[in-house]
Amino acid sequence: MKRKIYKFILAGSFAFAIKSGSAQCTTAQTFNYTGALQTFVVPAGVTTITAECYGAKGGNGNQPSSTGGNGAYIKGDISVTPGETLNIISGGAGVSGVTSLEGGGGGGGSFVIRATGNVPLIIAGGGGGGSYQASTPGTGGSSTTTGNAGGYVPTLPGQGGFSDNGGGGGTGGGGGGWNANGSSNTWANGGTMQGGAGGIPNFGYIGAGGFGGGGSAFHGGGGGGGYSGGGGGIYTIGGGGAGSYNTGTNQTNSADVNSGNGYVVLTYASVYNMTVSETICFGSDYTFPDGSTQTGITSQVVQTSTLTAVVGGCDSIIETTVDVFPSIDNGVSLAGLTITADATSGTYQWLLSSDNCVSFTAIGGETNQSFTATADGDYAVIISDNGCSDTSVCTNITYFGLNENDAHSFSLFPNPADDAVTVYLSQASGVNRVEVLSITGSLVASVNISSAQVNIGLENLNPGVYFVRIKSEDGKISDTQKLIIR
Repeated sequence: MKRKIYKFILAGSFAFAIKSGSAQCTTAQTFNYTGALQTFVVPAGVTTITAECYGAKGGNGNQPSSTGGNGAYIKGDISVTPGETLNIISGGAGVSGVTSLEGGGGGGGSFVIRATGNVPLIIAGGGGGGSYQASTPGTGGSSTTTGNAGGYVPTLPGQGGFSDNGGGGGTGGGGGGWNANGSSNTWANGGTMQGGAGGIPNFGYIGAGGFGGGGSAFHGGGGGGGYSGGGGGIYTIGGGGAGSYNTGTNQTNSADVNSGNGYVVLTYASVYNMTVSETICFGSDYTFPDGSTQTGITSQVVQTSTLTAVVGGCDSIIETTVDVFPSIDNGVSLAGLTITADATSGTYQWLLSSDNCVSFTAIGGETNQSFTATADGDYAVIISDNGCSDTSVCTNITYFGLNENDAHSFSLFPNPADDAVTVYLSQASGVNRVEVLSITGSLVASVNISSAQVNIGLENLNPGVYFVRIKSEDGKISDTQKLIIR
């Protein structure tokens, strides 16, 4: 008998899909643009995550040929600690210009940041906004750490995009970088550093920068937000796409890819961790989840099984603890015709065998610790405790096998008897004692033999079945007969 307790721990809470070439399945969570910081807590058992960041597209200038640049695509495998928090920023697309002389805002970058210490891990730069003149598109988010110039020479990696306040005016704001805001001017504001708010235009009808550090536009397109901000655009040149950043392994870094709002995808291996606790009977066999079997278990066993693609297509790691109930004492003791189980707890069922202990039949109503035989036979008892059972060895009873018609060395008269019985010995030599025993085997009367005729008083004995036996001088039983007292 086994008692089972299962505890399931699912690492992850999203849809499962088998990873090509791997028995282990994966969980993928997508963080779409919301305009706010999002967080992700690393599940138990997960130590590596594949992060894919898509920067947002820059807004279009008002001319069809002045489209905003697409966001970059940056992918890498990052090391993580179960339980830690990652901050997620999904950049917003820059606002497009819709009337004459309007440029498009810069697209926001998309970020994966380790919350502890505010450490950037993966950043995909947003695209630059298109300027208002025809054929002045913004450039796409960069696959390197340096942002694109737009109308101005890019600054150092990590810095905000540059924007000029002179030169006749009308330039777009620079995109925000990791270490600095994008520069602003009289007409447009730069994007906020570290994936913050997009730049707000100084004139309400001009394109705003996207969340994630995109610079706002005026006549020139805004610079994209990212690791290094894109430069603001001018009349004749669109805004620059932002630089990107990748600390992961197995990198893919691609410029000018995503044509909408930015988003982030985190993918990691999903594993079911399961603990199984069972208690089995002493000496039982147990088959573990991986199919292996241990026989004759007498003490606690702990085993870890790894199963492939069994729960939702995922691998399962199952730790099985097998405890063992105490062994059952299957010994018995015999006193006369009464057999007593040595075990003092549990339940009992007495059995009778008619084929020399090969098979047994339960004796109806005999469920106590002790059993008194009323017929010859081979007897045993099943002891059950904690759902486990064991059977005692056979005990042979032969008292009732005495046949009154067999020749005996003595006779009883009267039999049945009332108050007394006389024992007639065929010869008195060699014997020295007559004993009377109860059906339970207790000695209730005893008389020394001095002649071939012995009288035994029965007035103090209750009616029932008794046994009379004679013993030789060396203490051996030489003969036994059944006596009935009325």
